[in-house]
Amino acid sequence: MAKAKAPTSQKNPAWVVTVGAMKGGAGKTMVVDNIAGCLAERYKVLVVDADPQANASKGLGIDIAGGSIAPVRELLLDAVIRAPLRDLPNLDVMPSSILLFKTEFELAAKGERIRLLGYYLQDNSEFFGRYDYIIIDTNP
Repeated sequence: MAKAKAPTSQKNPAWVVTVGAMKGGAGKTMVVDNIAGCLAERYKVLVVDADPQANASKGLGIDIAGGSIAPVRELLLDAVIRAPLRDLPNLDVMPSSILLFKTEFELAAKGERIRLLGYYLQDNSEFFGRYDYIIIDTNP
């Protein structure tokens, strides 16, 4: 259900943990939110909500209905919402939205689509290097 990738270099020291399941309702979003909350008590954590249902974003206190939030679909570094939960100042979230469904179809034709997020993390290692853990919630 969860797969962790060890830090690849000192330049980008974050552990990347991806949580996925082949079916909905398996509890992966609950696992993401709870692991992130526990880790954020001691480490700097980024949750990337890559599920168009955006339940991880909602579970971490982000009002995705507000419309002013740029979703992970746009992959903007300034889309990160810093410390949405007052009690967990080390926890940041890159939120999702229903618009992410469109991206899934756009990526289906790309040859290296399974590596795109990894490339993005490497290309922006200066930004992502501030985190000890990057936890990714995926869609079924």
